[in-house]
Amino acid sequence: MFVEQYGRVIILTPYHDKAFPEDAKTLTVKGLEDFAGYKSVESDYELELSTDNSTRSSRCSS
Repeated sequence: MFVEQYGRVIILTPYHDKAFPEDAKTLTVKGLEDFAGYKSVESDYELELSTDNSTRSSRCSS
């Protein structure tokens, strides 16, 4: 997954041939760890899929 971050907005772009399912509603994030070793708790986020001319991308609202 290619990850772009703009402030609090994160854009996830699959870098393989498999896209997000068209009916995807939730993104579950788990197992994240920052540079200091702090780990995140598992969290579910609403998923908003959008398509442009070149790739498929997703936005996760917090």
